[in-house]
Amino acid sequence: MPWPNCSLAQDYNIAVVYSDNPTIASGVVLYSTNASGRTFLLLQSARHQTWGFAKGHVDGDETLLECALREVSEETGYKLSSGDIFDIFNDCSTYTLPKNGQLKRTVMFVTRNPVVANELQVSDEHQQSKWCSLSEALELLEHQQSKTCLLRAADWLQSN
Repeated sequence: MPWPNCSLAQDYNIAVVYSDNPTIASGVVLYSTNASGRTFLLLQSARHQTWGFAKGHVDGDETLLECALREVSEETGYKLSSGDIFDIFNDCSTYTLPKNGQLKRTVMFVTRNPVVANELQVSDEHQQSKWCSLSEALELLEHQQSKTCLLRAADWLQSN
């Protein structure tokens, strides 16, 4: 296995990370619909200026899903519950942070139903937000892991 202290659970490809692996994050791919079709929410980080999804680090004893729901609420104002999330879809990526070489594992979920675009309340953690078509979002996303996640989420939504 290429990553020390990490393994994948048999169910749902969810990461199991042991206590000495410090950086675990979780989030949700949010989408809305309009006359043109499905649009995906991207947030631009005020800290890094990169585009991504609503996500953040797991706090204390939170589950991955609890973290994802909290981060969505904090970063977008959307108050989702576990019933709003597909419980059998997740996208898990593991990568090394370029600045410090620290291992990071991120698990992303996707909403069952579209959110209302004009109810978005972006937090101060982000300098801007954008509702994008799939192709627009793929152009804005810089990290391959985020692009892969979005493609998987879009495919899942199309099929379910």
